[in-house]
Amino acid sequence: MKTIYETKGAALEYCKWAVDIYENCPHKCSYCYAKDKAEKHNKSFEFNGVRNNVIEETRLYLENHPELKGEMIFLGFSSDPFPVDKDISATIEMAKLLKEFGCKVMVCTKGRLTEDVKTALEYIDSVGITLTCGKEMSEKYEGNAASIFDRMDIIKYAKSLGKETWVSFEPVLEEKFIYDTLNSDFMNYVDTAKLGKLNHMNISDLTGNEADNIDWANYAKNVIDICKKRNINYMVKWALKQFI
Repeated sequence: MKTIYETKGAALEYCKWAVDIYENCPHKCSYCYAKDKAEKHNKSFEFNGVRNNVIEETRLYLENHPELKGEMIFLGFSSDPFPVDKDISATIEMAKLLKEFGCKVMVCTKGRLTEDVKTALEYIDSVGITLTCGKEMSEKYEGNAASIFDRMDIIKYAKSLGKETWVSFEPVLEEKFIYDTLNSDFMNYVDTAKLGKLNHMNISDLTGNEADNIDWANYAKNVIDICKKRNINYMVKWALKQFI
């Protein structure tokens, strides 16, 4: 699959259509579902750059599917559109191509704000970042991803361009960090908080300490209460909604 596809499951909660520009992701987050799935099937999840002919095949697909005009296309569920310290010219090219055919473009990233990212954001309509935990845990479990502050800078810059902005609070590794972030001035730059949980594993699987697990029902109540109190627009993802 080298071009636009229809999403399903949890991915569908973000966007109906997507295209993966890169083969795998260099960030190597400890909780990554795509990495875990590949390794369970004895496949490498090493970052291999731009997928062969992805731009050309996407152009051909768009030429044959005019009904996608006006649709939102998500750039990458198995890879980050702004991989840290990598060439992202293919992301810029893909975003330009989608806009050429009248599509809207959505991203979610753990990248940092570089000049190339600024260029890409000119062609992107909806900009999200993933926030899961504070600085200490992020350095331990989020591999080569950008710092949480670098990610926040992307949202602030996107907001200055008038883009739709959102934060995916999923997976959740540290509930106090989520509470503190929702209560912070940073949320003034965020249009929507997307509230989820940690899926596919327990926090204790990462830390080795069984006491680290979260009471998801209590967590769900707390984050919703904060959003309501602060008039933050929010959506509750299906995985967390089960605990309400």
